[in-house]
Amino acid sequence: MNYPQQSPIDIDSSTIRTSEVWHPSCSYPDARWQERDSPFNAGMVPVPAGSGGHLRIGDGSEPLAVVEFHTHAPSEHLWDGVQGAGELHIVHVDGDRTSVLALRLAIGRRNAAVDRLLERQGALSALMPPGRTACTYLGSRTTPPFGQEVRWFVVDEAVEVTDAQLRALVGEHAENARRVFDLGDRVVDAAALEVDGGP
Repeated sequence: MNYPQQSPIDIDSSTIRTSEVWHPSCSYPDARWQERDSPFNAGMVPVPAGSGGHLRIGDGSEPLAVVEFHTHAPSEHLWDGVQGAGELHIVHVDGDRTSVLALRLAIGRRNAAVDRLLERQGALSALMPPGRTACTYLGSRTTPPFGQEVRWFVVDEAVEVTDAQLRALVGEHAENARRVFDLGDRVVDAAALEVDGGP
């Protein structure tokens, strides 16, 4: 089978197109979370479903609800050829539309927002770094069946976590990053995120 639009990719920051800037808005309220395991990664789902927040890709667009978040280690996306310690994916779905917001993780200071999420209570908005710049491209899921037509938003500023926190997020699924694919004729655009913790 031919899969021309696969993820992850190596993001070359010098080629990010700034003439087309996307303005997605994320609303991530405080929520309760429940562990969700799979053969590919450890993650959590909001309880009840739909309570974890949503993403709007553009003005007037229908929101895509948060269905889960999960973590890969090391990072799946490379940034200027550099692979990070980990990558947290917030998965949003509305019918047949899927969008993933990726937060690259770096080993550093203890992250209070991660502690709360590991205790199964917290807002994903608290994870966001101070910067709100990102890039976006069209790709795929990174776990089977690798479905395409996924709109990715990869935040450029890494989020600091401790090594212990990263290990807790990944669980028994260390070294679960998928290999990098060629961008091909796809375009990577700049994005400016709007994030709040409200409903």
